[in-house]
Amino acid sequence: MTSSFFNEMRSKLNLLILWHMHQPAYSSAKDPTRFRLPWTRLHATKDYLGMARIIAKINGVRTNFNFTPALWEQLRSYAQNAEDRELQLSRIPVDNLTENQKTSLLETIFTGNFHTMIHPHPRYREVHRIYQRRGYLSNAELRDAIVLRILAWIHPETLQDDPHLSAMMRKASGFTESDKSEVIDRSIRLISRIQPEYRRLIESGKAEITVSPYYHPILPLLLNTDCARTADPSLVLPEKATFPVDARWHVSEAIEYHRNLFGDMPNGMWPSEGAVSIDTMALIRECNIQWVLTDEDILARSLGVSFQRKAHILNHPELLYRPWRLDTGNASIILLFRDHFLSDLIGFEYQHWEPEKAVRDFLKRLTEIRSLLGDSPEECCVTIVLDGENAWEHYHEGGWRFLELLFRTLTESEQIELHKITPFLDLIGPDMNRLTSLSPGTWINGNFNIWIGHPEKNIGWECLRQASISLEAERSNLSDTDYAYCKRLLRIAQGSDWFWWFGDDHHALEKPAFDLLFRENLQEIYLRIAHQIPDVLLSPILKIHSLAQDVQYPRTMIHPKIDGRIGSYFDWWGSGHVESKIQFSSVHKSDVFEIPELSFGFDLKTIYFLLRLTSDLKITMFPDFRFRILLLVNSVPFYFNFFPVTSETKDHEIIFSRKLKITCSKGKSVNTVQAVMDETIEISIPFKTINANVSDRLEFFIEVYGRDSLPVRFPGSGMILIHVPDESFEDQMWHL
Repeated sequence: MTSSFFNEMRSKLNLLILWHMHQPAYSSAKDPTRFRLPWTRLHATKDYLGMARIIAKINGVRTNFNFTPALWEQLRSYAQNAEDRELQLSRIPVDNLTENQKTSLLETIFTGNFHTMIHPHPRYREVHRIYQRRGYLSNAELRDAIVLRILAWIHPETLQDDPHLSAMMRKASGFTESDKSEVIDRSIRLISRIQPEYRRLIESGKAEITVSPYYHPILPLLLNTDCARTADPSLVLPEKATFPVDARWHVSEAIEYHRNLFGDMPNGMWPSEGAVSIDTMALIRECNIQWVLTDEDILARSLGVSFQRKAHILNHPELLYRPWRLDTGNASIILLFRDHFLSDLIGFEYQHWEPEKAVRDFLKRLTEIRSLLGDSPEECCVTIVLDGENAWEHYHEGGWRFLELLFRTLTESEQIELHKITPFLDLIGPDMNRLTSLSPGTWINGNFNIWIGHPEKNIGWECLRQASISLEAERSNLSDTDYAYCKRLLRIAQGSDWFWWFGDDHHALEKPAFDLLFRENLQEIYLRIAHQIPDVLLSPILKIHSLAQDVQYPRTMIHPKIDGRIGSYFDWWGSGHVESKIQFSSVHKSDVFEIPELSFGFDLKTIYFLLRLTSDLKITMFPDFRFRILLLVNSVPFYFNFFPVTSETKDHEIIFSRKLKITCSKGKSVNTVQAVMDETIEISIPFKTINANVSDRLEFFIEVYGRDSLPVRFPGSGMILIHVPDESFEDQMWHL
């Protein structure tokens, strides 16, 4: 290494940024050519392509991307005319859609951040509000919503450069079926451009591309589920499971997939969720990976220190901001530990800032770190690792202005030097600090609790263990093709995403779809090996078990007056209730408004609900306020949607009616349903309206929306279960 290079590195702070790209396998064994959820397609046309194009046009930039083969597989399938459910329905002429198909579309075409994905498009915003107020759309309105949904999820720079798509954006409304078909076809053709764009970034020297394990499993748990107890001794774990052959497959096959895609071997890896352990590092190193990224919490635990920030200044910069070498037995591997705080600023915080202010703040923090390091050794570096796709939905213009300004500023800075990771590590050489131990864990709290330990998550792991045992027991009776097919399904089910959604940590409307995909893939294994499918795979894992968790059940019948007023204490005395305690998000942050408590109860003829409002919550603050109740009567669903009814005075003041508009997905008459909003929200639904008879099993949840916020859900996950009462209910409760 030359002295001039050392001088250059001493004068600048070395910055390594890696963007992680991943989507789980959204198709199931029952329908392998159609994806259940649209997120791979939507992120493809907006984020994967948009990010590559931003990097491509900036001279001198250096950055890093990490992909999972599971994502590349889906991108290739879309380029070869695979479809997701939403895309399939979107292609059908709107006049030919059945009511059920329209309902299915309406459940998805408005998903996304309201402020950044819907509000910037006047017609999209208009039909969204019409749907919220009215509960349905005309065919012309639905057609416009379909087209604008697709356009909103195309990166703005791509829209700008495509004359046909930009013309559609200018047209803005009144789309024809021909318009719709053209927009759909052009959006799909964009997907085939993604892999060549990233190959060009490699060839131009602007980016290094690395890989994660194939279907994104938590490798330390695949090697030994008991390792989770090392990170958290209080954790209740399922029976020990080990999948060492599968763990090695996820790593080695991911490397091979990358080689086939880009023509060379990857040097580094972001292990799924930053999950590491000594055994995991040994496995990865045996597969010829030179370096691994994980989180600062892992380094702190491994060194027995605590990283703390006072006024955002780190107490041990000399420990975090450098690579470390770990002996794995036969060889050593390099570990880089991401700055959790700086990564989260980009991932979660700067979306709320003006791009110029955000970039100035980020640069200021980096220059402060450089000052802290002083005359530290020349191998010092700041490592940033974050999700490369989900964050941009929450930025205006898909993060276009922010990212372009960020990279231009960093590239032109006299204090910051951007690097691809492998060339940087090659330049500083082999002499670096050595770790003598490595604490197992992930990027979230330095442990595995998001993926194991909750009853639902543990059931998932036990399902994997039993399916693996059953498959291996039949190995000699299977052809190589059938065995490989079943192993692929098992390995898909080992992905981290299914366990992310099990339990109470994260909430979204699509949780049941993840549950179903997990179970269907394992069900297919049993069908292929001619074994009876276990009962646990025939019903949702997710319904276990908020049913009896943090829910107080009714102890007596109630007969409240439905007027929305805070009336007599005895109106709701003896009712059940559940509090809103959980933040709701598909990522590990969220921003919601609060309705603190749901009360519920019944008499012999009716079930009642009460949503208590905080004293400072004004519904007029939430122009898109609405809520819905799902009731399952012996597993038959009834969706009731509730919307405020407004009028406008001569002075343009919006007046809210006390009575709410009600719709039901079953086409049921809602004349017998009452819903009033005033000091509280009170609802009554006769059992007769939902075909519920004495002793019938009735499960329900309520979701409340406001503005673009994620839903507040009662209960946090699963369903509240009651049975339709008879005259003996109060006597039974008295004796409990």
